[in-house]
Amino acid sequence: MKSAKRERKYRKRLDTILNFYKKLIQLRKKLPVIANGTIRFLDEESEGVIGYVRELEGTKLVVLCNLCEEENKVVWQSEWDSYELLLGNYSDGKVDGTLRPYECKVMRSI
Repeated sequence: MKSAKRERKYRKRLDTILNFYKKLIQLRKKLPVIANGTIRFLDEESEGVIGYVRELEGTKLVVLCNLCEEENKVVWQSEWDSYELLLGNYSDGKVDGTLRPYECKVMRSI
């Protein structure tokens, strides 16, 4: 009985990861800035955090990823307050300077 429950939980997690990557691929097809934009890496002070900005023809994307199992803070830039969250692997849609364990956010300027 336990193994069936564990398998369902595992499959649900795989579906979630798979859906995240499907959405990421859809974004790449829809937004040329992802493939063709210039890239500038952000100087993050937190170890285990990577962030970068992609820019093309007035469109800016900010990608922030926490590669740690602990929560991390990023150096938040005030202009990001008005950005739209396009994709994230947490479902609450929070857009702020706190990244939860293994959280990734993709935000776009409006």
